[in-house]
Amino acid sequence: MKNVASNALKWLYCLTLASSILPYMVGMSGWVGMTVGNASPMIGMLLFLIAIIAAYGWRISVVVRQRGTLDAFVTSKALLILRRLGIFMMAVGLAGSLALLFVKTLTLALLGKPGDAGIGYYVVSLGLYIIGSAGMAGLGIFEMSRLFGFESTQRGEAVQPA
Repeated sequence: MKNVASNALKWLYCLTLASSILPYMVGMSGWVGMTVGNASPMIGMLLFLIAIIAAYGWRISVVVRQRGTLDAFVTSKALLILRRLGIFMMAVGLAGSLALLFVKTLTLALLGKPGDAGIGYYVVSLGLYIIGSAGMAGLGIFEMSRLFGFESTQRGEAVQPA
């Protein structure tokens, strides 16, 4: 059964790609950046960001311009579960990445005060970074479910309604 991607799914997909760059640009200088390994020299990091932005920009433009880009064949319950898990993880990761923009407000709301030397900001930022990384994992799982569906239809397996 062919599963046509909705506009909401296209928005989620594109925003997940775009927001995966956000941690590098917003809050990854300082202690959180050193913890997760983003404390690289500025020129190397800038070249990396340019390459990633170009690749993600190309993929977003393909999803926006071509109607059936995210359509998939769901041939089994396992593929349906993978697809839904990927969509859920993309939504969670998008929320975590966007929450990095409000780290100070969230820290004060959760902890009441930032603590000694702002350790509360560090803890909340690191937690949001980990939650935000679920978006790219979900995107990979979503793409994997699409690939497996297309492969099973190419092999001629019976397409079962999901």
